[in-house]
Amino acid sequence: MAVKRPVRLIVAASSVRQPGIGHFIRGLDVIGVERVQDVEEKKGRGRIVAVKDGAVTGQGTTFR
Repeated sequence: MAVKRPVRLIVAASSVRQPGIGHFIRGLDVIGVERVQDVEEKKGRGRIVAVKDGAVTGQGTTFR
């Protein structure tokens, strides 16, 4: 069975950004993906007051 779509590999985006290996990886036409453990955590303001039926309510926050 032949696949008519191009096959791509995925690699951590942090590896794609590295000076030496990143150039080589981009040459292989891979897809860089951000992983949760690679993203810098940001401290927010406010607090979560209630979670009910999937809805999150906050106090002193900027999310809706």
